[in-house]
Amino acid sequence: MAYCTHLSCHFYRRTGCWDTHGGQSWSLAVVCRLDDVFTEVVRPGETPYLKIDAHGYETRILKGGLSVLERFPLIQIETSFFPVYKDEPVIGGVIQFLATLGFRVISFEPGWDDPRTGEMLQADLIFART
Repeated sequence: MAYCTHLSCHFYRRTGCWDTHGGQSWSLAVVCRLDDVFTEVVRPGETPYLKIDAHGYETRILKGGLSVLERFPLIQIETSFFPVYKDEPVIGGVIQFLATLGFRVISFEPGWDDPRTGEMLQADLIFART
C-alpha cells in the first residue's frame, strides 16, 4: 500500500477514497510493479506509450518495469530541475538513468513553473529508444 498526500496523485489501481482538507488530498492505493501489470493492459502486437507522472517515484517505476521497457518505443516522464519530492532524482539523474537503458531525450513539454519568477521547476521529457 502507498499513501498519497498530493492533490493531483493518480494511481493505476486506486482503492479507498479522496478526501480534501486544506488543499491536500489522500488516497490509499495498491501499488503494482509495471512488470506485473504490463500483460493486463497491453495486448500482444500493440505498441504502448508509457507516461509516468508519479511525484518522485518515476525511476522506481522504471526499475519495476525493466523486463518490459523494450516494448516501449517512447517514454514520457515528469522531471524536476531541483528536488521537489523526497528522494526524487533531478533531471540529470533521470536522463542518465534512461540513457543506461537505451533511451535518449527527443523532446520536452514545459510543466510547472514558479508564478513569481517564471522559473521552470518541472518539465515532461520525452525519450525514444536509441
